[in-house]
Amino acid sequence: MNIADIIKHDLKFEALGRTFAPNTGARIKVSYEIVTPESAEIGDVSERGWENEEGKSCEPDEYDLDDGIDRVDKAVDFLHYEGAYGEVGNYDTYYGNASQNYRDGSETTNSYHLEGFEEEELKLINHLMKGGKRPEAPEVSDMVTGYDRTQEE
Repeated sequence: MNIADIIKHDLKFEALGRTFAPNTGARIKVSYEIVTPESAEIGDVSERGWENEEGKSCEPDEYDLDDGIDRVDKAVDFLHYEGAYGEVGNYDTYYGNASQNYRDGSETTNSYHLEGFEEEELKLINHLMKGGKRPEAPEVSDMVTGYDRTQEE
């Protein structure tokens, strides 16, 4: 096993070693607001609440980690799948598109609330949601003193 494999192995088991009680860890909660024609006339919402108060877990499992998928990847994939866009003044809340009920004229809008993420993860999620590219990770040899890739063979 070379040094890169050892580091990957250690990071994988460090991530898997995190155990979370329910409703903890990196997750995305989904709230909703319904605006009816009547509530719009008075500048209010008719109803608001949680679509998913427990939240969608963004913690990678063993297979995700083997594939190089982390919490940021899982969050961005979920937000894109849901059609979320633009943070709401901070890095931890995103809007969804409004869907209209043509029978009663009401509109429902979801919002996505990120919880349990580190500040740097939130900034990276925001960067990626705006179409940015993920910065490239440094080579393992750059992180380990004295490691020389030319002597691997």
